[in-house]
Order: sequence, then structure tokens, then C-alpha cells
Amino acid sequence: MVSTAQDIMSRYGIDQDFAASIESLGNDLGVDPMYLANTMYAESTLNPSEKNKAGSKAMGLIQFMPRTAANLGTTTDELSRMTPVEQMEYVRRYFSADNLGAGRLHDLRNDPSQHNVNMAVFLPSMIGKPVDTQIPQEYWRQNGSIRTPSDYTRSAEKRVNAYIQSNPADTQADTVDAQTDQMLSGEQTG
Repeated sequence: MVSTAQDIMSRYGIDQDFAASIESLGNDLGVDPMYLANTMYAESTLNPSEKNKAGSKAMGLIQFMPRTAANLGTTTDELSRMTPVEQMEYVRRYFSADNLGAGRLHDLRNDPSQHNVNMAVFLPSMIGKPVDTQIPQEYWRQNGSIRTPSDYTRSAEKRVNAYIQSNPADTQADTVDAQTDQMLSGEQTG
């Protein structure tokens, strides 16, 4: 099932325009729009001015780093003053072949799982890699116990599940796709 803007609104209580912009990007990328919403919730609680809690200079819906923001034609200060819908334009730019790279975008479209959407935001070089691949050590300090792609996906899933459990009005109880669910249970490693 491909999620709709209404499904996203139901889960996260966001407005129609924001949900529609998430749905549009998901459909354009060929991924379930709820996967984008879940990843953005895990990164920012869907708050466009959310600052990184680990102390990096990242901020926004997908925790744009200052260098990434500059590459997309803006700054993190400008992003922090945008509405969610305005910032979604930069999320869209982030997910472009010019930014992610044509190969990584192709890999995401070939395997449009929740896990790979997570990797596209967290560390794009890990899209499509085996889930137990060690991430480069320079990312360890900023990311605590995250050492592998599956560590990040488990952490993101915990944040999304905690929100869903505290908001029982959500009609979509399943938070991950079957492929990611298999990956997290250890049945699939790449």
C-alpha cells in the first residue's frame, strides 16, 4: 500500500499542504510517502526549525548540515525560518540526482524501503549496502551508538513507534515495510 497525504495527516497531525508535499516527493521518488514522513519525524519531529540534539550544526526536517544547505542554495539559518512546506522544497532538492548522485538515487528507487530512505538522509553512501556494514568512524562521535545502517534504522523506528504509541488515533499501525522489518529481525543482511 502506498500512503497518501491523508494517511500522513492521520499519523502525524500535520496540515494538508505539508502532508501533500511529502506525498508528492515520495511519489516522485518512487518510495512510500510515509517512509519520508517517518524519517523526517525521526530526525526532527517534523519541526522545520529543529536543531540537532547531538550538538552538530544540523537542523530542519532532515537535519541539513550547513555545507549541505549551502550546496542546495540556502543556509541553515534561512531554513530554520521556513515553514514546513517551504523547507520541503529543499528536501526535494536534497533528494535530487544532483545532490544524492544519480547512482544513489537509482539504488533508492530500485529498493525503496524505509531503511534506504533512512540511509538517504542519514548517510547516503550506505543506500543499498549490507545492513551490518560499519559506518565510517568519523560519524561515531556525533551519532552515539550508531555503528551500522541497521543501528540507525532501529533507532529511527523506536522514535516513530514511541510517537505512534502515544497517539493512538493513527490508523496505520505498521511503521516499516516488510523488507525493512525482515532486515531488522536479521532474516536479511543485504
